[in-house]
Amino acid sequence: MHNIQLLLSTFYSPSLMRASTESLDDYWNRFNDLVHQIQRCPGHELFISDVTIRKRFLTTLGREFSKLADDEKNLCLEPTLLTLDDDLLLSRLRSIQSNHAADPSATVSSYGYSNALKTSNSSSKTAESPLTYDHLMMKESYEALIKQQAEALKEYATAHQSGPASRNNRRPPTAYCYTHGDCHHTGADCNNPRHSPDKNAATLENRMGGSKKGMRKE
Repeated sequence: MHNIQLLLSTFYSPSLMRASTESLDDYWNRFNDLVHQIQRCPGHELFISDVTIRKRFLTTLGREFSKLADDEKNLCLEPTLLTLDDDLLLSRLRSIQSNHAADPSATVSSYGYSNALKTSNSSSKTAESPLTYDHLMMKESYEALIKQQAEALKEYATAHQSGPASRNNRRPPTAYCYTHGDCHHTGADCNNPRHSPDKNAATLENRMGGSKKGMRKE
């Protein structure tokens, strides 16, 4: 339990960012090494989802990918970037990187961006200073995220520290989402909903025909 708390702290840390001298593929490998360590910890699915992992990767690429972080901050990140398989995502990111290297000031739809990439002095400073860049994106929420994760980990440990019979009957507090089932958010709070707004009212007691994912047989 202590190990996953340290790993999650690293995952959400402002220092997690692609270095200015690091290739896209090298960062992909480094990032996924961390993710795989988290996923080997019992109960990891309670604290970190696939969507969270993908968003974190896209928003820590820095430099020529800064618009991805801006889009996520403004809640307008392109949804297909969250569902592409790994090979297609990396291929698209390499294309963005290659086009940016050829013409950093261009506005081209093939980048996957709708607006021109900024090349002002302030943007250049951001590219050379990952911590300053990530500070703008993460500092305000970093401590709150870590506190939230610590509380969730404490609840999880309490629910699983007793004997087998207790573990079958006790579990961390959960919520229900029409799209994702028994999880830690409601339909109204879902970051990647695949349901209509009227289904936000679905609960564990009244699923309204929603997902059974994560639900245990009584």
